[in-house]
Amino acid sequence: MFMRAFAFSLEQSISDVNASVSWYSSVFKHVLTIEYEAIDEFPRNVISRIDEFLTGDTCDERSSALAEKYSKSGLKAKLDRLEQSSNTIDLGFTYYDNETFFHRRHISSITSHSASSSLSASEIWRIRTELSAFIDAGGNFKRMFTSADRTIS
Repeated sequence: MFMRAFAFSLEQSISDVNASVSWYSSVFKHVLTIEYEAIDEFPRNVISRIDEFLTGDTCDERSSALAEKYSKSGLKAKLDRLEQSSNTIDLGFTYYDNETFFHRRHISSITSHSASSSLSASEIWRIRTELSAFIDAGGNFKRMFTSADRTIS
């Protein structure tokens, strides 16, 4: 969540997400969409699906190695120690590793938090209203952004 990771305001977060989803609407037919919950709950399965999408095949050994290398707890520990250096790119409000593109606040918590745990009902309503061109009343991408062969959920 932009607000937690970068201390952005609700207004800035809505604006940034709106711009991102507007761009995404122009490319979604050509990309693999991965729902956050799937990454969080089934990382090895997601890695296998990405492998298949990118290479046309999947390798259990490669998927297992990547799942271990990029475990959420391991990455969080590494990123918590990430310091600005010649290997990072400074964005002003954060910086990221120029090899992995992970930024120092990429993983803010090992435990996932729902929007309702940190936002009020009126803030959630505002987000859903302002992004209603892209999401339904439940906060899910509208059908135009889903495809069984291009979405991992």
